[in-house]
Amino acid sequence: MVLIESSMEEKIEQDNPVKIIDLFVDNCNLEELGFVRAKHSQEGRPPYDPRDLLKLFIYGYLNRTRTSRMLEKECKRNLELMWLLKELTPDHNTIANFRKANPKAIKQVFRRMVTMCKRLDLIGGKVIAIDGTKLRAQNSKKNNYNQRKIDEHLAYIESRLHEYLDALDIADAAETMVAIPALSTQAPDPAYNVDQFIYNKETDTYQCPQKNILYTNGTWYNKGYDHKVKQYKTKACKHCPVREHCTKAKNGRIIERSEFAEAILRNKLAIEQNKELYKRRQEIVEHPFGTIKRQWGFDYTLMKGKQKVDGDVGLIFIAYLFTRLMNILGLKGLMVAISSLISLLITQKLTLKHLIIEFQRSQRIFSEINPLYRYLIICP
Repeated sequence: MVLIESSMEEKIEQDNPVKIIDLFVDNCNLEELGFVRAKHSQEGRPPYDPRDLLKLFIYGYLNRTRTSRMLEKECKRNLELMWLLKELTPDHNTIANFRKANPKAIKQVFRRMVTMCKRLDLIGGKVIAIDGTKLRAQNSKKNNYNQRKIDEHLAYIESRLHEYLDALDIADAAETMVAIPALSTQAPDPAYNVDQFIYNKETDTYQCPQKNILYTNGTWYNKGYDHKVKQYKTKACKHCPVREHCTKAKNGRIIERSEFAEAILRNKLAIEQNKELYKRRQEIVEHPFGTIKRQWGFDYTLMKGKQKVDGDVGLIFIAYLFTRLMNILGLKGLMVAISSLISLLITQKLTLKHLIIEFQRSQRIFSEINPLYRYLIICP
């Protein structure tokens, strides 16, 4: 019996995704994209090539592995990673520091991939769809809220509000004038919800369904941390026959108008007038977030700080683009496409270099023929 150990190359198929990652990263100018190579002392080991660490992260995110410790473990046991990194085994600190140090460069890699998609005619650019999503932040347990904590806070606020209202009733009995705004925007009867109130931009007033006018004192109030509102009310609430259908607030109905109300209204009208286009927007831009968050489980970030989070999200989007490209073109088709684009870029660079050489040669010949031209070049 003869035991023959096959080589690493034989164990990796030609259309394996790791070969696509290897080809793509090897033909990216990482210094031009902004990647920083770690520095080391003379007696230490040389630092890892940023190419190897970028390959590791792209492979990891493609295979739902993001943490530095899990990536370190995979480098020692995963055959595909052994081939991709040429059996290098960086430790988790090296892996984590690379992601922390290069968030802007990672975003540039994503942009490079988008450019590649354009050149492959996979992005038309005629219809641009915009959407956003929320990712759970990496923060302390004290600042982390779930539904149970929110319910507890709301119950506490509700109890404190009742105590406050009881105190106001006592104050009213003592003929003390106290004004508190009721912030509810929904009515006991939907016929009196806030969307049934008509706003007049010229007079900056609202008209309620009973034709009464609600006025504002012009003061802007902070609403949370992100925007301000004006409040509108009327004295007619005291004697309104349908008050119980409109509000339960003791001091009558108060309508709040956001500083962004006009933009919100324009957006609402645009959706109502372009329902087919809005439906197309959903088809274009909403499913990537569904895939990333629900199918892949990337509904949270591993990093702290906006800039570092950008690097984490950038790697997620790079993995998503790779997946889409492989699904659309197939593994072999994508390999051929990347190779052809690389050949095209090399040809363009060689042509540009040739033109520059020819221009410099022509300039040199002309300066030899015309001494005055040579003098003008030296002394402009």
